[in-house]
Amino acid sequence: MYEQDYFMRMIHEMVRMLIKLLTGKDTERYDQVEFKEEQAREDYERLIGLADGGDICGAENELVENADIGNPDDLRKAVFFYRHLNGMSDEFLEAHDFSREEIAQGLRYMADMYGYGEIMELLEE
Repeated sequence: MYEQDYFMRMIHEMVRMLIKLLTGKDTERYDQVEFKEEQAREDYERLIGLADGGDICGAENELVENADIGNPDDLRKAVFFYRHLNGMSDEFLEAHDFSREEIAQGLRYMADMYGYGEIMELLEE
């Protein structure tokens, strides 16, 4: 239980920092998902639909495989995707073979891919 709470808080802070860096806005007052391209929004909504339907691993694989380092919308998509997953119940995640640790790992991986890995490491210390 304590470990899950730790991962939830850590993920929350990682997401908060990345959103602040990407948008200049604080997530405490920022619930809107903004993308520069409509295709990114459509992709995000499809990934959320897959995850909400229980195919979390498939959605994450698609997210990572299709990430384009030259497209900042792909990092936004990842950050908001992992934020959405972090809001899911432990029971739902467990029922679909996913964990908070995997959420944190995925978020770290994507942040590192886009050059924000060192910042994420600072948050974990």
